[in-house]
Amino acid sequence: MIRFFRNYRQFSIREGKIGNYLTYAIGEIILVVIGILIALQFNTFHENHINKKAEHYYLSQMKIDLISDSLIINQELANFEKKLPLIQGFLTEIQKENNKESFNEAFRNYINNILVPLSFVSNRSTYSEMESSGQLVIIRDRELRNRIVTLYNNLEKTENAYQVNYEFMQPIDALLIYEKGIAKYQKYQSALFSSYISEDELYDLKSMKADLENNAANWNWTIVDMQPAVTAQLDELRDVIARINAYLEKD
Repeated sequence: MIRFFRNYRQFSIREGKIGNYLTYAIGEIILVVIGILIALQFNTFHENHINKKAEHYYLSQMKIDLISDSLIINQELANFEKKLPLIQGFLTEIQKENNKESFNEAFRNYINNILVPLSFVSNRSTYSEMESSGQLVIIRDRELRNRIVTLYNNLEKTENAYQVNYEFMQPIDALLIYEKGIAKYQKYQSALFSSYISEDELYDLKSMKADLENNAANWNWTIVDMQPAVTAQLDELRDVIARINAYLEKD
């Protein structure tokens, strides 16, 4: 086609047909423009295909990360549900008289299940990679992209909440565990000390009633304060996981 226009242009010039030459020039320009548009269309299609594959890969990996986070947080909530009755039971036993057996049982449950540092760190490897490389924009669904960004901002807030509460409880726990020597009675030390500890010695620790009540009250307050926020975080995680799953299945 281009060769035809070229021959026609040369003929028109020889014959002095300027109008025909202009027609040729316009046709040649149109052909060039069409060629450029086709090339751009192909490049755009190719780029979109690559981005779509990358989007699918990143979202699939992110879903795995978020499922991991949701399982951890779900376990945290289960631990909270388990800890609150242990705290209440321990506080009840502290108030009783002549209850060596039941107090010792409640005490062991308390120091082995409650005096555990609070910790949560989100698995944000995929999100961090996408954020640092500017790949978040390949998520075509803007609403989904915004929800993912909001989710990870909230996960960071949840991490900070855990850290703040850890820093609050750590010195309170340290008073019992280290200064008052409670570490000796914890399960992980049983191989060293259990054969030397009598039930009477354990019951004598009830004399630290004020310190024990203070510790239990602060743990109860901390857990009750954190429960709603952690529950909301789990709900948000599950919602975004479901949205990512639906989006991947739709594609």
